[in-house]
Amino acid sequence: HRALLEARQPFRDLELYKTGERGEPLWIRVSGEPVFDPRGNFLGYRGVARDATERKRADQLLNLEHRVTRALADASGVAAALRESMRAICEVEDYDCGRYFELDEGRNVMLFRECWYVERDDAKRYAESARGFSYALGEGLVGTAWQSGQLLWVLDLWQDARVAHPQLARETGMRGNFNFPVQFEGRV
Repeated sequence: HRALLEARQPFRDLELYKTGERGEPLWIRVSGEPVFDPRGNFLGYRGVARDATERKRADQLLNLEHRVTRALADASGVAAALRESMRAICEVEDYDCGRYFELDEGRNVMLFRECWYVERDDAKRYAESARGFSYALGEGLVGTAWQSGQLLWVLDLWQDARVAHPQLARETGMRGNFNFPVQFEGRV
């Protein structure tokens, strides 16, 4: 792109990224034509810009879908499939860790099954600490998402009264949490 600008050439569909006021990603697509005065002196560029955020997000989600599908197809077992799927989601969404809880129908609780985390001690501690955790219907964030069957986004684990282990979140520096219930045949 710089070579085109230095040569005063037109450019097409340059994608630029910035972070919005609320931390959200914003993408624009810019095209420009050089402008010269009657003597041939370069004056600058004239062009158009379009918001490309929705298209970039759609591309990102499609790529994530393909990555998860490949992870499921290539996995050596359920645990590997879960870890690689969580890894794909966490890397695309820039999450530090993912934890998967599974319904134990005999006890009617959600039990920790698997996790993935970035290679950092705090993320590892937060993710691995869930081993042995179980949640009844409506208990903690996992039980709340299970009960409602709805996505649950928590911005501050340190303050939300539904958090079962707020001290763990404080000790590891984890603040936000996104819970989504996996549904199969109409059941979470």
